Amino acid sequence: MKRYSLNSLKNSFELGTISNWVISFEAVGDFAPDPSLFNLINTPDGDFAPVIDINYDQSVIESHEFKIGPNLTFKIPIFEQTGTSAKVTFYDDHEKTIHNAIINWSKNELSVSNGKAPVLNNLKNNCLLMIIYKFDKEMNPTGKDALYVIPDGTKDFMGDQSFGADQVSVEFNIIGVQ
Repeated sequence: MKRYSLNSLKNSFELGTISNWVISFEAVGDFAPDPSLFNLINTPDGDFAPVIDINYDQSVIESHEFKIGPNLTFKIPIFEQTGTSAKVTFYDDHEKTIHNAIINWSKNELSVSNGKAPVLNNLKNNCLLMIIYKFDKEMNPTGKDALYVIPDGTKDFMGDQSFGADQVSVEFNIIGVQ
């Protein structure tokens, strides 16, 4: 077996990065919020959301564990599915546009503040399509993920006396993929 030095390994392939992506939101149904409330960055190439970071499961493999005998178990993959949640952190503007859009989306479009859940058949009409465009370091497209999302979890107000940029952390339920 041939041995490799650290330098030969570093030079044998090009390292990837985790920062070559942008996110854009699109309205899906009649009761979805206005995507321009999230896409605050307007460029000639399109409108994008000021997202700092995102975390979502692209693929979740469910397995079943079998016990064969004493101290002998193994897992067999049963099925694969898309994750069910995405955590996104945005920069927000001085008017708290994204924060207020999330609050209004929950209260008005989803009507969860009235104690009633949206009708499952109409849920797609209440969601946004979150599109994650991915690029290599030369900005050539390498893929995209498109997720149908609705807000989930706690909507906190956070304030401090520093003069830093406003940030909004939002957890979304992924109700489908495109």
